[in-house]
Amino acid sequence: MAYPPPNHYLSDLGLALMPGDGESRVAIAIEPALCAPGGGVFLGVLATAIDMAAGSLSRRAVEPDWVATSDIAIDLATPLPPGAGWVECRLARRGRGLVSFDVDLSAGDRPGDGAGPCGFATAAFSVLPNPGREQGGERRDGATAVHPADGPAPARPRRRLPLGERLGIRVLDAAAGRVELELDDYVRNTFGALQGGAVAVLAEAAILAATRSPLSGLAVRYRSLGRRGPFRTTIETLPGKLATLVRARVRDDGAEGALVAVATGRLAPR
Repeated sequence: MAYPPPNHYLSDLGLALMPGDGESRVAIAIEPALCAPGGGVFLGVLATAIDMAAGSLSRRAVEPDWVATSDIAIDLATPLPPGAGWVECRLARRGRGLVSFDVDLSAGDRPGDGAGPCGFATAAFSVLPNPGREQGGERRDGATAVHPADGPAPARPRRRLPLGERLGIRVLDAAAGRVELELDDYVRNTFGALQGGAVAVLAEAAILAATRSPLSGLAVRYRSLGRRGPFRTTIETLPGKLATLVRARVRDDGAEGALVAVATGRLAPR
């Protein structure tokens, strides 16, 4: 079965992957439903697109080994507005245990149509010993790779819903930045865990709930696979002369509170 299946978060985003030699590009159709209160696309959506672009490139770079997302860091100079957006990813370094990438973020019908990049990003993937797994395919030893299970379509189409509602994110305590997300087939990856882009969206949702301010930067460090759920967040806020920073932790409550990711957001200037 192909990954992602039709009724999946990645399919609903409508991202278009265009791989190249030593580079990879993803086109994003930025709709208002994917935008934060300030008008620009959610950084969690950009993290999802970066994960797709860099993940595709990293798998080709380490073949026949496999990879897992280690960290993604995004810094915007200008929000990406509704319309066409682009993620352009280039291989920066292929190490024995880590593959690193440089990323440009831009808006326009084609890359370079605008005045230049809207922001920069980096991504890194840990190299895993070859488990004989192909993304969305079969293991070479004949065992089946983990896929989202087949099942009925969602009760209502999710694609046009606001992003948080689309994923099923619930706000438990806005002021404290406590939000939660259940694990279901809509947000699973091929390991059966919470998809990395959805982790970034959940962390950003926690920060936005508490601050009601869009972000100009988001860095996500992945600690473990979230296999059970529900996933819940806590935050810490650090005001300062240079910027206000907010750190969000995503934990898997169904796995005794195991730490899934730590994200640091930088609030956009008002």
